[in-house]
Amino acid sequence: MYKLFNADELGLDWEWDWRQEQPGAIVNGKKQRVVVMHADTRPLQDLEQVGNDPFNFKHMTMGPLYVMWWAMRHGYDYRRVRLNQPGVKYGGWGKPKVIYDALHRYDWVVFVDSDAYPRRPDLSLEDLLDRWGFHANASVMLPLDPPEQLPENRNATNNGPALNTGFWIAHSTPTAKAILRDLTTCLDRDNCKRWRTDWPAEQAAFSKVVVPNYVQGRDIINAPCGEANGWWAVSICPGALWTHTWTGKEWAPKNMIERFMIEQIKVWQRLMKASYHSSDECTFWKTGEDERCTFKEDLDSIDGRSTDLMP
Repeated sequence: MYKLFNADELGLDWEWDWRQEQPGAIVNGKKQRVVVMHADTRPLQDLEQVGNDPFNFKHMTMGPLYVMWWAMRHGYDYRRVRLNQPGVKYGGWGKPKVIYDALHRYDWVVFVDSDAYPRRPDLSLEDLLDRWGFHANASVMLPLDPPEQLPENRNATNNGPALNTGFWIAHSTPTAKAILRDLTTCLDRDNCKRWRTDWPAEQAAFSKVVVPNYVQGRDIINAPCGEANGWWAVSICPGALWTHTWTGKEWAPKNMIERFMIEQIKVWQRLMKASYHSSDECTFWKTGEDERCTFKEDLDSIDGRSTDLMP
């Protein structure tokens, strides 16, 4: 922590390289290479641009910062990809290629839009996989959208709600790569071309054109809308574990900052209680009798070492 806060003064780099191995990335009991990703055409805001008040950040800046923190907390790699796609109406069409490429570099890919983030940041990727039923033969997982949807946002298999492509969990399997390649190349096919300019773009293409070629429940897992999609103002899909503010984006940065602060305070409380930082005691001064306090090193000095830390 000291090195992070003083990187410039100490001449240290801000970089660490977790591309090959992530210290906390254990899935199904095995060490894995996990990457958490964003992709966007828009630049991040600087704190100075918003009056040094992070509560003024837009979601497209606070989202990556918060999700990067979640990734680091659990020991995963994080990468934000700059999309260069002039003339493309819907930026979401850049996501499939990013995920497809990452599947060739990592064992697991967690991809989220900038308005989607963990509402329970204490939960790891493995926790989410276990809770939402990602079994050994599965390849990708996406959350369901709310039940009431326009025809454009319904799937082609049972006319149910579409899968929301703002939150992907993908395991690097041949099937996952095939799914992402199918979505990436979907616009080359006549039955998909309309979604280049029509809403909801790649999300409709996925649920209407790609998903019917695979087996839901085996290849593709549907995460529940109530836990993996939506936000607290949407009763049927409140995003209990993973929030996605498709509306109410203006509320997302404040919520992220509050959750970040709470989790950080929990860490410092544990540190304070568990270490020597709060284990000392001092009684009232009595000249000639009680002129010193009792610090932890005094109790630990039975081996004869000096109780004074200063030379």
